[in-house]
Amino acid sequence: MTVHRPSGGLPALILALLSLNVPRALAFEPITADELMVHVRTLASDEFGGRGTGDPGGELAARYIARSFEQAGLVPAGDNGGWYQEFQAKVATSLGPDNRVTTPVGATTRDFLITRDFIPLACSATGQCSGPVVFAGYGVSAPDLGYDDYAGLDVTGKIVLCLRYEPARDDTGSAFEGRKDTWHAGLRSKARNAETHGAIGLILVNGPLSDGGTDELLLWEKGGTSQAVGIPAMMMTRKAVESFWGAGLPENPPSLVDAQSRIDGEGRPWNFDVTSGPITLRGDVRTESRTTRNVVGWLPPNAASTLPAGGGNASQPSSPPSEPHLVIGAHYDHLGQGGQHSLSPDTLAIHNGADDNASGTAGLMELAEAIASDPAPRSSGIVFVAFAAEELGLLGATWYADHPLRSIDSMVAMLNMDMVGRLRNDKLEVGGVGTSPSLRPVVEEAYRGTAIKVTFGEGGSGPSDHKVFNDRKRPVLFFFTGVHEDYHRPSDDWEKINAPGMERVADGVRRVTMTLAAESSPLAYVAVAADTAQHMGATSGSGASLGTIPDYTESEIPGLKLSGVRAGGPGVRRPGDPQHLRPDGRTRRSPPW
Repeated sequence: MTVHRPSGGLPALILALLSLNVPRALAFEPITADELMVHVRTLASDEFGGRGTGDPGGELAARYIARSFEQAGLVPAGDNGGWYQEFQAKVATSLGPDNRVTTPVGATTRDFLITRDFIPLACSATGQCSGPVVFAGYGVSAPDLGYDDYAGLDVTGKIVLCLRYEPARDDTGSAFEGRKDTWHAGLRSKARNAETHGAIGLILVNGPLSDGGTDELLLWEKGGTSQAVGIPAMMMTRKAVESFWGAGLPENPPSLVDAQSRIDGEGRPWNFDVTSGPITLRGDVRTESRTTRNVVGWLPPNAASTLPAGGGNASQPSSPPSEPHLVIGAHYDHLGQGGQHSLSPDTLAIHNGADDNASGTAGLMELAEAIASDPAPRSSGIVFVAFAAEELGLLGATWYADHPLRSIDSMVAMLNMDMVGRLRNDKLEVGGVGTSPSLRPVVEEAYRGTAIKVTFGEGGSGPSDHKVFNDRKRPVLFFFTGVHEDYHRPSDDWEKINAPGMERVADGVRRVTMTLAAESSPLAYVAVAADTAQHMGATSGSGASLGTIPDYTESEIPGLKLSGVRAGGPGVRRPGDPQHLRPDGRTRRSPPW
């Protein structure tokens, strides 16, 4: 077991720095590698304890960021005129003692066995439902892709049974991009979709034609997190489901293999009744919540013709005012001492998260200082937000978007920096450029004449905070220098940060910001078809997983390389199993969130 030890004396120094009344410089303050590294080394020190959500180290980080915003000259823009937006974050889930699935058998009742026959999803509601079961294909509603399992299907008062994944995963020409699972494959997405259509419960099952016909349940991982839906949601084995298949119906319904084969072959939904009699689902998922907080600062526009009434007072009004503005964000939380999302699950150690995401947070603080000291006119104001609880499912970004300082509809664009400290071979990834026609030219111009080589991604989805704003139909940009072997491991330390590269990336973001801040109205939004994640960041986890541990070192073998598995999980290797999850094989499984 590896345990990081704190270096004594630093907490007192940090607290002293937080209490200093350092005046803001009047001259333009450029972004420098040295100042970025001061922030990274501070936030990624052991004294911050991995900046876990609701942990003392996370709260210390919030204070540090607020003080930096104050020194930059921003206006407090949180609750009650302060720097912070507080909210409750679910930090862990666990199984209670009363999870049950039952079905009547004659005059008696059959109780299915937890972990053998079924497992709750962490997004399951705690409560009970009882009703007939209806098959709803893959449980997907994707009208933009011409597919909806719920079209013409009334599931009100019924329990929906659906397959994992998406239609035709072995067809690379399918609307769902084959094995590049879109967000529709997410377990919570399926549960939420069932609830939205009036279902009272969800049963998820492995398709007989998926993953070589496996019938394994996902592994429940204590401490997993996912925001709960309003209905009980379970995964069951096919063997268990087949035991009540057709119960009470005058004739047997189609088999699961026939149903999956027809849907995948025709690319069209197919639904039917599975039972007429009731199945009972009882969910008992316990949650632990903690108070955490975003750090929010406001920089009013400085072009005389666009100054808001009152000089841009940033106290939170009852109704957010509409005026053009940018949102620049980075999440400051990390994994604390590890837990479910750690890729070193058997090591109790501080996960300092230097790249993920002390680097983006440092960039945010330096951008605030540089832009606030820049006399160039800005027609749009800028909201700087250090998001909390990104690692638990984009919770801080979601809270801000639901409680914005300025109306989301008047947002020019949202810029997100997540893992910008490991620039290699001068390669920078910028996602979201397809969410507005204006964005790609702005980014190209910002990095023109520099050594940075930009790789563009069109979509605004992906597991980081920008997704929340893309989902609300606002243009987004996502700056990212790539994943690496230290991702979500205790070895993500400040010594491995490329400081000069981080400076070049952040200064390009500054130029993008200044160009967009000259806009006096929101940019046009373009919806981009769902794409795959650009990095393996936040998940709104289901609390169940495959038990595999990715290896992000470079490999010439296609697919996702694994460095190991979690003890006792479905990912434990058996004779003949491959060491890679290959894009052309049948063993790849979708993420369990």
